[in-house]
Amino acid sequence: MNYVPGLKGAIQKAKLTQSEFAEKMGVTTVTISRWVRGEIEPSISNVYKIADVLNSSVVEILGLSLEKQSGCTMLVTESEAKRIITIEIDNR
Repeated sequence: MNYVPGLKGAIQKAKLTQSEFAEKMGVTTVTISRWVRGEIEPSISNVYKIADVLNSSVVEILGLSLEKQSGCTMLVTESEAKRIITIEIDNR
């Protein structure tokens, strides 16, 4: 199971405790702890809510790197020992 890479840092950046964050999310502290440790993954709707509550982006929460350069968008995803790079080219 993958963990939410940027979640711990985003919670700290928002200057919230896991208890405070859990209250804002409407979930238990145990759920937050399990998300941070990678025991369970939040639903995609919760990922969007996490980003909203922490005033962050889904890209940051998921630990993704998004770079735009001259008509290309490169999305880099890292999990365990893999790095997946997706490149989107704008043909306009």
